[in-house]
Amino acid sequence: MKRTITFTLCLLLANVSVSAQESGQGQAYYHFSLAKMHDLAENYPAAVAEFEKALEINPSSVSLRIEFARTLWKMGEIRRAVEEAEKAVQLDPDATDAHFVLGQIYFSHRSQDSMRDNAIAKFQKVLELESDHAEALSYLGQLYFQSGQFDEAAQAFGRLRRITPNAVRVYFYEGQALSQSGKHAEAVSVLEEGLKIRDDIPEYLSLLGELYERTGQTDRAVELYSKLQDETGDPRIAHRIAEILIQTDKAEEAIPLLHEMVEKHPQEGDLRKTLGKALRSERRFEEAVEVLEPLAEEDRYDLEANYELALSLASLGEREKAIDRFNYLLEISEGEQIQSIFKANLAILYEESHQFDKSIDLLQQVVASNPDSLDNKLRLIYALQAGEKYKQALDLAEDLLQEHSTNPYVLIAYAQALSDLDKLDEGLDFLKERQESFEDRELYYLGRSQLLMRKKHFERAEEVMREGLEESPDSERLRYQLGAILERQERYDEAEHEFKILLEKDPEAANVLNYLGYMLADQGVRLREALQYLIKAVDLDPYNGAYLDSLGWVYFRLDDLEKAELYLQKANRMAGPDPVILEHLGDLYSKLGDRAKAREFYERSVSFAEEESDQKRVTRKLEDLKKLISRE
Repeated sequence: MKRTITFTLCLLLANVSVSAQESGQGQAYYHFSLAKMHDLAENYPAAVAEFEKALEINPSSVSLRIEFARTLWKMGEIRRAVEEAEKAVQLDPDATDAHFVLGQIYFSHRSQDSMRDNAIAKFQKVLELESDHAEALSYLGQLYFQSGQFDEAAQAFGRLRRITPNAVRVYFYEGQALSQSGKHAEAVSVLEEGLKIRDDIPEYLSLLGELYERTGQTDRAVELYSKLQDETGDPRIAHRIAEILIQTDKAEEAIPLLHEMVEKHPQEGDLRKTLGKALRSERRFEEAVEVLEPLAEEDRYDLEANYELALSLASLGEREKAIDRFNYLLEISEGEQIQSIFKANLAILYEESHQFDKSIDLLQQVVASNPDSLDNKLRLIYALQAGEKYKQALDLAEDLLQEHSTNPYVLIAYAQALSDLDKLDEGLDFLKERQESFEDRELYYLGRSQLLMRKKHFERAEEVMREGLEESPDSERLRYQLGAILERQERYDEAEHEFKILLEKDPEAANVLNYLGYMLADQGVRLREALQYLIKAVDLDPYNGAYLDSLGWVYFRLDDLEKAELYLQKANRMAGPDPVILEHLGDLYSKLGDRAKAREFYERSVSFAEEESDQKRVTRKLEDLKKLISRE
């Protein structure tokens, strides 16, 4: 086809040229026309030959040299192309097209710094000569963007947008440049304006969605991504929507979307992983484990899947499995930062399992790796206290006090460390002296009362709480603590009064429902009322070991031993080795006539009991049980 066109054009041009032979200009135009014809047919050597003939006739033609430069550039003769364009500039320094062609040539080799700089200079010159030169602005914006000059790029694209207000791509480029400059709000404004022209370009919508995220407009980001996902069906967009919902505490909304996407794209591991994360976030731990376990088996080196699985197992009370999983994560991971996260979680599990030495050892490693982390040092202090290493806890608290002399949590940790070494009054006096450091006044009163409660000074603890409530009469935290102190003094009616005040303000306060329900159940009074409180508490927080124990205990009191066993066993799994729960299980199996199990749980309760009175009470039950066994 090209040959036919070329032959036809040759005949036409030949006929035209015969009548123009007497004119030199006509001959130059004849050769120029042939050159353009050959250029169009991509027969560049022939085009060059014709350009050279035309220039022999008319060497001072600026436009001829510009067109010749373009052809040379197309065929890869860069040096000659530049020479011809430069000659055009020499002939006419204000020839916009000559500077523009040079800019294009340099732009095509912009990976070289010198060529990029030359291109910028040439396009700037074009704009000096013709301020509304749209193509020059487009090239210049790209060059600035690629060289990291984002403010300059945004300015160039902004000028181009005003010249070509219907070119939606220009809005996109300007938005990109503004975003890279950190001017996210301005970028959003530009992109929203462009959206009025066209709203179906995936790349455009994706950029605007990202900017909505960066500017905290997460609802608008989700709305935009949802539109994009509906149009494209891209699972990656659905994944992003889900991640935003999880980050903004709307994991419940993310779960149906993720289920749908996983069903359509079961091979997408990231979708399944995010589904597991969303389920864990919503405390649907069993479902999370069902999703995450296969993922962790498919790719045993997937740190995130294994980590989410370990957290879910821990939340289910599957401590041994969670411990194994975290130890495995330590084997397959590298880098102090990520390993410190795993070690900190593992330390908590060891502490909950009463393996205090292992917990302390891990936290010491974490502190050594992150010496500036206050949180990790506070965790270590409390682990040392739990492991009865009171002198070490005080030494560390003293060191922290030197660095953080006004941090209220450090002050409380130091006071507790003093109290553990039988220096309760010294700890109380210390907090009183430093009370100006407590912007959170409730925390000050809670810290002091907690020291007193740990040493069973309930009357003094009550005085502190009443003093705090005079200062902050609407404080729910202080009123709850007062109720607990009154209950410990067996002033049940007064304690109930305080709890009822709290429930009037918040009928779904799970901790209050649990405390009031357990208090009634433990007294063996108004058991049906207690049951309603405790069912509601467990509904609100179904994996809380203390709440499950309370519900199991009220069922025990109601003589519904099947349900009592169900909830007490679950509580034992969730809460770890708790002496009260173990005692309750001992009572349950004793009543069921299973002496062996009752003896096992009583013995474990005694071994974990911290208070002498609790040890004596359970020991008496154990001795009575042994007598029964010996008679049988």
